[in-house]
This record gives sequence, structure tokens and C-alpha cells, in this order.
Amino acid sequence: MGSRIYIVATLFLIIFFTINQSAFAQNHSFADREYDLIGIGISAVDMTVLVTDDEFKRNFSIPYNIKKGALNRINNKTIEAIRPYIKDVIITPGGEVASTLCHFTSLGGTAALDSRIANDQNGLLFLDNLKTKKVSLLSEKRLNEKDDTSVNIHLITPDATKTTLLYIGKSAKISQQDISYNLLKNGKYILLEGSVWNLESKVLKRAINASSKLKIKTVFMLSDVSSIKTFRKQLLDILPEIDLLIGNVNEIKTLFNTDSIDTAIEGIRSYNLTSAITLGDKGAILVNSNGDVIDTPVYNLEEKVIDKSGAGSAFTAGLIYGMIHNKSLEESGLIAAKTAAHAIRQLGRNPVNQLSIPLNQ
Repeated sequence: MGSRIYIVATLFLIIFFTINQSAFAQNHSFADREYDLIGIGISAVDMTVLVTDDEFKRNFSIPYNIKKGALNRINNKTIEAIRPYIKDVIITPGGEVASTLCHFTSLGGTAALDSRIANDQNGLLFLDNLKTKKVSLLSEKRLNEKDDTSVNIHLITPDATKTTLLYIGKSAKISQQDISYNLLKNGKYILLEGSVWNLESKVLKRAINASSKLKIKTVFMLSDVSSIKTFRKQLLDILPEIDLLIGNVNEIKTLFNTDSIDTAIEGIRSYNLTSAITLGDKGAILVNSNGDVIDTPVYNLEEKVIDKSGAGSAFTAGLIYGMIHNKSLEESGLIAAKTAAHAIRQLGRNPVNQLSIPLNQ
């Protein structure tokens, strides 16, 4: 009698588990997910302004030792001091992930951001701008009273060189409590950035683990070279769980500890990775999971290049957009190149208008 009850109970559990697994798979099928792309990243406000070479030298370079074309970290005191020289500014959602999501929605994709949002004027501005760009917040607003928002001030000189002044506020210090892992199942792809790893690696490790279980494609954007040098071993350890790795040529070389792009490509091949290596005005190199190399040329438009600051995030957005629509890596690369070409012909990192880039290349 006891063994019969045990068998019946076991069969019941198997049937119950099977039904629930089937229901889970049905409710969270790839096609039915709410968002094409979900990003976990730092919330920041981008302030982009055009300055002449003379203004740059007189108001920024000499008094505050600001290096042209580089990332310069500043404090609140410096922000207040240079405020009179920041005129006719364009304000947009900042942070690499948020910028990429804005370009992605401009192509017609659906996207959401998961991040810590500070309860200051810049934080509210960030939220308003996200709404304008049709990027959703993955969960309820997290407005923390004592937090302040990070700020990126981009100075653009007539030669289209971008010089960034970065103030890191508390909004950059993302913790695991700030991320809604249970809502990641609503996305087809998840977008992660290396700068978050620099601040809180546990956040991204948990997100990568969750996306793997939910069969979400994971895209990882490398951050600055110094961060890669510091966390190189940890970053290499997560590569087997990444579906798409994106970085510029210097970042990729640093990750694989080489001065040779060919050696870096061999490193990518050793992980069976799909990867995009951006080369600035020389285009990009794509490597598929079979190790095949695809050269993606720059897409040229007649309009003058104004601001190169949005090129990387626009390229990433276009590449993911193509891949989500089942385009080949080569076709997706062409969409990415066109998206980047439009981005650098406007002021500011985020798109001004909706883009109409045909999926049929």
C-alpha cells in the first residue's frame, strides 16, 4: 500500500512539474517577450556642447588640466566652476547602455532599462528623456533621496573630437537590490556594460546567470582599457556565457593581452565567440562563432561629421537590431554601420529622430 501511494505521488509530481515547465516555456517564449532588449547600466545625464578650440583651451584645458579627446574625471566643485561656459547644451540620457537603448528604439525596437535612479534634478531629467526616447524602466522608479546623478559633459570641438568630463554620482553605484532579476525574463536580449563590472561585478554575474537560465541572449560591451586591465581574468572567465562581445580595437587587444589584432581575433576564436571589434573611421571587424572574419566598412553619408560620441552605442544598437530580426552577422553589421553613420552627423550621443534603415540589405 505504501509503495503504491509513493508511486502515485511521484507520478503526480512528474506530471505537475512537466505541466508547469511547459507553461513557463509557453509564457516566456522568445517571440512573446515584451522587450527586444533589456539593459542593465549606469544612469547618467549627458550634456553635449560645441566649443571652439580657443574656448576649449581658455575655459577648460588650461585652468582645469582637461585633456582633449580623453575621459577626464571631475568633481562637483569643477562642475560649478565650468557651468558658465556650458552654453546651448543638449541634454540626453547618458551611460553607454541607456544611449544604446535610445538608438535601438529609434530603429523601431522595444527596450527597457534597469538601473539605480537618483532623486535629484538630473535624475528626474534622465527619466523624462528616457520616456521621450520610448525606453521603459523595467520596474518601478527607484528614487533615493540622498543619491545624486552621474554627469557626462561632452565638449565637441570643430574637428568632431569628443572630450568627456565625468562626474561619478551615487547613481553609478548599482547594487543587487537595484536590479529586478525576476523581470529579465521579459527580454529577448540583455545588454551589459563593463563599467558596471568595475563598480559591482556581482550585479553582472547574477544577471549573466539569470539570462543563461532564461535562454536570453547576452551582449557584453567592454569598458575603458584601465578597467579591463584590472578585471581581465574575471572578464575572460565569463566569456563562455556571453553571446555577443563588443569593444573597440584597444579594448579587445587589452582583454587578450596583445598588441596584435590578429592575435586578439585568435583569442576570440578560442572561446567560439561572436564578437564585434570597432575600428573608428576604419569600420569594424566581426567574428562569428565559427571563427569567420567579416569586414564591415564605414557607411558614408554626404552630411558632415559633427560629433562622434554616439558612434559606439549606435553601432551596438544596429548590430543587435539586425540579429534580433534574424539577419546574418554580415547583414547586421551593415545595419550597424548605417546607424552609426547617422549618429555622428548630429550633436549628442542619442538619436534626434526615428531612423528608417531597411532590414533588407
